[in-house]
Amino acid sequence: MDSPIIPFQKKKKRTHDVAILLILLAVLLGTFLFVSVAVNLLLRSIPIP
Repeated sequence: MDSPIIPFQKKKKRTHDVAILLILLAVLLGTFLFVSVAVNLLLRSIPIP
């Protein structure tokens, strides 16, 4: 036998859950900042009597 069998050792599956969550949070934060800045600029351009 050329390849020894090593019991109790499994290949770890790489989970991208944390990366997907961080990307989703970054996109949501960017969208929130963009919308808040856009609304702020629109409100400043409206003259208040």
